[in-house]
Amino acid sequence: MLFRLDRLIYYACLNWLGMARSTGLNLTITPSRNVEVNQSVTLHCELDPNPPPPVVVIFSLQSPFTTLCVVEPWNGECKNTPDPCRNLYNASCPSDTRYSIQVKVPMDWNGASVVCETFFERSNSIIFSVNGMLRIRNTSNFGLPVSSVNLTQTTIVVSAGQMINLTCVTSYSNPAATISWHKSSEDITPQSTSETLTKGSLVRTISSLRSIVVKEDNGKQIYCRANNTMDASITSSMRTIIVLYKPEVSSSLSNPYRVIEGETATLLCTVTDANPNTNITWRWVKINSTNDVLHTGRTYTIPNIKRDRSGSYICRASNKVGTSEGAVIDIDVLCM
Repeated sequence: MLFRLDRLIYYACLNWLGMARSTGLNLTITPSRNVEVNQSVTLHCELDPNPPPPVVVIFSLQSPFTTLCVVEPWNGECKNTPDPCRNLYNASCPSDTRYSIQVKVPMDWNGASVVCETFFERSNSIIFSVNGMLRIRNTSNFGLPVSSVNLTQTTIVVSAGQMINLTCVTSYSNPAATISWHKSSEDITPQSTSETLTKGSLVRTISSLRSIVVKEDNGKQIYCRANNTMDASITSSMRTIIVLYKPEVSSSLSNPYRVIEGETATLLCTVTDANPNTNITWRWVKINSTNDVLHTGRTYTIPNIKRDRSGSYICRASNKVGTSEGAVIDIDVLCM
């Protein structure tokens, strides 16, 4: 949802000249700005009637500045709103002047302020007061259990034999959380590396996974899990691995395929597995003349076959990933 610079300048000029005018934004929070760690609250940004176009509302965290969500209204819905806004913050645009997001407040937001703004104005700020420093069992130190771990990639599509690069990030906690990686029931943590970021007494863990996928990984679920105390373990959302691979082909004909001279020979090849299994192209060649393409369909028909057509034939199938290994059919033309 990006606007061209000339459009922004144009609308800004209209606003400055008084052709389009807005008198204020109001940010409110429910149920309260005084929250517990990991509590969900809803931020409401209210615009005055008839706000100047383009109406784009930005929710952001101040110091350090972080954009939380950018929404654009369209007939009571959010148009061109990025997936993180929908998935993480449940953004909504119920009217032309009211926009909302839901946030889960981490401990490191204590004392932080949030605002909403358009291209022309900024709202009042709301400062969070976050309670939740808990005493870790069997220690005399104060700590904070890990409250979230996010797998940053939303889709995982890769060709067989290639490497995936994934990242999981925890909330700030004390002590530092450890992250484990899982592919369905398989623990693949040894394929990952981790680093930490420190903020006062709190630590964020960032883990990177590099793993080569094979065809058999198609459809498996990948996720990460974080924990920093015996009682604090949390799992990320799961992502489905989509593995693309070239076709595999076979023929159900008897081999050798025997046919009487003068009759019609019908050769058939079938794709037994492929992803994607659409837009398949075919190629038939003779084994001693592989550069000469004889046919381009899955069924190759040779009418009135002669004895000199005896020999080994190969069929191959291709999709956007690659070309299959060949299925070989030996034709034995018998005398009448």
